[in-house]
Order: sequence, then C-alpha cells, then structure tokens
Amino acid sequence: MLFWILGLDNTSSVGEGAFIVSLTVVVVPIVGRLFFGEKLTVSLVLALFPAIIGLFLLSLKFTETGEWGFSLESTHVFFLLSTLGFAFHVIFTSRFAQSIPTMPLSTVQLLAISLIAIIAAAITEDWPEGVSGISWFWVLCSAVIATTLRFVLQNKAFGHLKPSHASMIFMLEPVWAACIGVMLMSESMLVNQVWGCAFIFSSLFVYRISSIKLLKKLFPGSSLSK
Repeated sequence: MLFWILGLDNTSSVGEGAFIVSLTVVVVPIVGRLFFGEKLTVSLVLALFPAIIGLFLLSLKFTETGEWGFSLESTHVFFLLSTLGFAFHVIFTSRFAQSIPTMPLSTVQLLAISLIAIIAAAITEDWPEGVSGISWFWVLCSAVIATTLRFVLQNKAFGHLKPSHASMIFMLEPVWAACIGVMLMSESMLVNQVWGCAFIFSSLFVYRISSIKLLKKLFPGSSLSK
C-alpha cells in the first residue's frame, strides 16, 4: 500500500500506474509457484512476453537530444514493488480468508497498515501545521470507501475464490483508473504509454486462455495444460 501511494504521489499518469499494478494477475501464479509449488500454465508463460514489452514501452522517454531512450523511473519501481506486494496479499488472504471471518481479518490487516504507515511517516515526513476541511473530507472518503470498504469486500470474496481467479477481477481496475484519470484529472498519455498499457492489458487476457481447449489438444497429458 505504501509503495502504491508513493507511486501515485510522484506519477504524472494514474492510468499508467494502474496498468503496471494490474500485472498482479501475472505475478500471483509466479509467486505461488516459487513459494507454494503451484503449477505454471502455458498461458502464464505466454503472458509474460506482452507484459515485458508493455513495461518496456512505458519506460521509453524522450531524451534531451529529442530521441527515444530507456528510463526506468522511480514511480515505475514503486508500482512494481507494490505489484509484488499485492501478489502476496492476494495469495495469503485467499488462503486465510477461508478459515478466518471477514471482519477480524480485515481489521488486523488495516491495523497493520496503519501502524506501518504511522512509523514510516514519523521517520520520513514532516507533519503539516494545518489541514483544510476539504482535505479531511477526501482523507475520510479514502479511508472509509477506498480502503476499509474495499478490504472488507475483497476479503469476503477471497474466501470463495482461488488466488488466480481473484486476481483476474482486478483486470478492470486499470481500465476504470485510466478512464477516471482522463475524466476527472484531465490526464493524457503519450503514444508509447498507450501501447504499453495495451500490451499489459493484452497479457492479462493471454493469461486466461488456459481455459481454451486448444491448449489441452496441443499439450495432451502435460501439467502445463492442466
């Protein structure tokens, strides 16, 4: 959550950040394989290619000489770190949500976030002398609607879904974030950013082609097709 917020605080494109974090869909099975021995699918391997291409396109920037150059910005690093963190969150929550009631689980998670955020803020930030009423209003909306309500609903759903299936629900998040960013924040994207987001979004669809029977015909009896 902290890496995600740091990325949002420094990015010039909310939609771009949302598409990077949407790679959680692809990262979840990789983390599941490394730490829990879950099997990888052909669709995941294929999805990695457009995902990498998309990240590369998002990292392309104009240099001082007017030419395209590769530049991995700090915001990209923050978003990628949050993607890894969200992947662990999806996996662990999906496992524990089946045996722990939703409200206690959500409460413990939110208390942990609050404690870590307060410590991080106390170490790295200066507290403002005053905060306007409208700022407190949006803080309250963020805390109640975008964070608390979201966690409760997510944890409730995680108790009934597999980690890979739950992560696919987040496919719509970057689409909504990009659209709302354009409508409410007047954001715009460069051509390479649009293509980068398109490749990342396509990787999410590629990952779901494991349900197509053609793969099972191409790889009969293989663990990759199961």
